[in-house]
Amino acid sequence: EFSNSYNFQPFVWNVPERRTRSLSAGLGYQLTPTLQFDAALTATRINAQTRLAPSPISTAGDNNILVPASNYYNPFGIPLAFTYRPIEVGARIGNIKSESMGYRAGLRGTLRERFDWDLVWAYTKNKSSDRTTNAISESKVRAALAKNTPDALNIFGGPTFKNDPATLDSIRVISGQNGDADTMLVDGRITTTELFTLPWGKIGSSVSAQHRAENFNTANDALSTTLDDIIGQVRLADRTQAGREVNSATAEVRLPLVKERRFRLLHTLELSGAARFEKFSDGYDSGIKPSVGLRFRPFRSLLLRGTYNETFRSPTLPQLYGGVREGLVSGLPDLRRPQALTGDPVDASTYQRLVRTAGNPNLTPEDGVSKQIGLVFDLPWKRLSGLSLDFAHGVIEQKNLITSGLGTTFIRQNELSSTGDLVIRDPQSETFTNTTTANINVL
Repeated sequence: EFSNSYNFQPFVWNVPERRTRSLSAGLGYQLTPTLQFDAALTATRINAQTRLAPSPISTAGDNNILVPASNYYNPFGIPLAFTYRPIEVGARIGNIKSESMGYRAGLRGTLRERFDWDLVWAYTKNKSSDRTTNAISESKVRAALAKNTPDALNIFGGPTFKNDPATLDSIRVISGQNGDADTMLVDGRITTTELFTLPWGKIGSSVSAQHRAENFNTANDALSTTLDDIIGQVRLADRTQAGREVNSATAEVRLPLVKERRFRLLHTLELSGAARFEKFSDGYDSGIKPSVGLRFRPFRSLLLRGTYNETFRSPTLPQLYGGVREGLVSGLPDLRRPQALTGDPVDASTYQRLVRTAGNPNLTPEDGVSKQIGLVFDLPWKRLSGLSLDFAHGVIEQKNLITSGLGTTFIRQNELSSTGDLVIRDPQSETFTNTTTANINVL
């Protein structure tokens, strides 16, 4: 058995060409003895290019495209199925550009010689674009194949034939993926190491508040998102525009429980506590999430510590509102139709399957609990000064964990129960029953 194969590797770049430029600048100025201003600017631009082989065109892979009988070069006079790679079009060239800008300005100072405060404004913006040239349009190929004049697309000419450059230009298209995201925040904080003074030590505390605005946008070209027309490329995500605002507040306190070195084997004992609250304009509310810690030094060189934290994380904007994305994935054998039983190559793991992923506006936030205990021992011997031993043991429990998806393996394994609505089959491709004596598992 022979197969007419094509080695596309000479066209493929294993490592993309990449050029990075970056700039950063900072400024600090002491306005008064107790007031300081600072600002910073960062900018980065990345340009990259990669190449793939010319897109293959086939009847099986491209919506039953045929060479019609009317084609000027069709010697058979009937519609023909075909597989063809128009190397004359040239390699697909992907040009990726990414730009990011960051701005920051802040004031910091001291009140009554014991309260440190700072107020910060920051803004970051990221933009990216991915333009692929020498892509091929299915509808334009159909039109070029249908011509009954010499400027028709000729797939019968062999290695020495050259299609008219104008004919090749008529089937070329440029596809583009674009996106941007930005975040603006205003953050204020007041900190002191001496909120109150008790007979056995000073109480320190910190309070902060933050306002944050987030935006996420994608704008892929219409040819890639609505027409499903580019050969070798699945449908890109629809245009997405999403944004929200977040307000949060945090309070912390550090409380000594005994006077330092007041008792034997009780060098220090300190309790810390914190609480955080976040509210999102798209409906998520963290409630008050506490954090508690205890630090105990029986003697100066040994620290024993323990912490308890409750966590909260809302879904990101892409996880909530990202458009439908499609990909062709191999390595997914049909569990309901094992190839060993059907003999059909479509059921094998080498066959590519269409996988769709998208954001989910019904996602719930993640909640969790983190517990940790540990110790730090600073070796007291002079020759080993600066060397310490650290040990920690922790447990993290998470609920409603947000992932990129259930996973194709889980979906295929549970098609007959919980994930049946996530699998779309061609008609009459249901479970294939094993009627042989061989031990072949069928879902």
